[in-house]
Amino acid sequence: MLDRQTRKYLGISAEEFIERWDSGYYDDPDDRTKNEPEIMALGMFIPFAE
Repeated sequence: MLDRQTRKYLGISAEEFIERWDSGYYDDPDDRTKNEPEIMALGMFIPFAE
């Protein structure tokens, strides 16, 4: 499910999204004002995908 959604909203695989998330590519993941809502929503699913 995460892979399908990351491809739909970001055009990348779930694996790449998780790597970017973990590396700090996206602004502070705890600050909703620094990321688009799609990124925050996808980030909430990471624990279920690992």
